[in-house]
Amino acid sequence: MSKLRWLGSLLLVSLAGTVIAQETAVAPVKQQQFQQAIAAFHQQWSDSQNPLEQFLIRKQRKEYLAKLLPDRQFLEWVGVLTSLRATANGKAYLEITVADPQRVDAQVRPRVGTWNNAYLDLDYGTLVFPGTELYDWLATFRGGEWVRFTGLAFPDDEDHLKEASTEAVDAMGAPLFITKFEYLERVEGPTLPESQPQLAASETVADNASKVEADPDKAEGKKQKADVVGAGHVREPSTDHQPTTDD
Repeated sequence: MSKLRWLGSLLLVSLAGTVIAQETAVAPVKQQQFQQAIAAFHQQWSDSQNPLEQFLIRKQRKEYLAKLLPDRQFLEWVGVLTSLRATANGKAYLEITVADPQRVDAQVRPRVGTWNNAYLDLDYGTLVFPGTELYDWLATFRGGEWVRFTGLAFPDDEDHLKEASTEAVDAMGAPLFITKFEYLERVEGPTLPESQPQLAASETVADNASKVEADPDKAEGKKQKADVVGAGHVREPSTDHQPTTDD
């Protein structure tokens, strides 16, 4: 009888795994609000020609994100795995494009990801080490796959969530929020337009490197944040682009 129960449990686990693998990606409400806010503030920032006003718009975004994500946690959000690589010592680093399957044509696509070398990662611990369960699990993934993930971002004085760009235009239009991932799982979703997965283990960076890789969206020395100076009057967010949060 015990043997039958064990076999039954094994079968249920196997079937459960199959169901999870085929589950359709659904963006939770907070993720949708996050994406809408990033897009709205980017639009306001782009419409302004005044660097002082742009500075205050970015500050408004920080305040909004602090209200939306006070614990800085991305809980079961969904997106597309767009970069998965390894350092010279095999430590994994990755990026996920945060995406809503119902709005894959969104022009502004925020990203969450790890640092890409041990030097930048010293104070964060985001790299995934060989020999861990998460590392072995990541080794089975392929570029362009939709994933559900949970991770924790880091505190930041400028953006509330630690952001890796050196230029304000990137921080507002294509932000990369540094994240320590807790888990990922595959889900089903549509093809993300212009998605260019990067899973090249041969393109490595030294663990003690002081520079990040030379990707278009990863400028050299991400650890140094771009300074944006100024203060002044900022227009009120327009009705068309006003983000909202749950109470």
